[in-house]
Amino acid sequence: MPSHTRFTAGALSAASTLILFGSAPTQAAGYKIPEQSLNSTALSAAYVANAHGADASYNNPAAMAFNEGGRALEADLTLIHLTRIQHDGASFDDRSQVENFQMPTLHYVSDDKDGWRYGFSMISPAGLSKRWEGTAAAFAEEFTLQTLELNPTIGFQVNDRFAVGGGL
Repeated sequence: MPSHTRFTAGALSAASTLILFGSAPTQAAGYKIPEQSLNSTALSAAYVANAHGADASYNNPAAMAFNEGGRALEADLTLIHLTRIQHDGASFDDRSQVENFQMPTLHYVSDDKDGWRYGFSMISPAGLSKRWEGTAAAFAEEFTLQTLELNPTIGFQVNDRFAVGGGL
């Protein structure tokens, strides 16, 4: 077998494996709710690297160790509104109902105890619902996904520039 054929087959195999396993989390993220605190809503995914305050307990437990001051608490209520979907097609018509949700979040970080900080977060990392009235109702009249995550965390400041942390 010529060397360029072996290289092509190997590269194709590696690329296929990477696409197959690398895209799996993306496929399952349709009901993900990334807005788990005020700062994570404002800064999106960029917030994880620079988390500070009570919500560091969820976004980056190691960063809790660098929080200035004492303990921190954040409680939020996010209101989610999904508009009605109306589809008028050649083969069928379909429509959904308006959906409204309330999503509470709670984050807590303890005082510094010799470099250690303990945290707790209560969030809803995924969810939402859709109720169909038209043709789609024959397959799924209502789909609802509700999740609740209770996450205890711990962070330790090793030195002025390095900390470790984790949670369940």
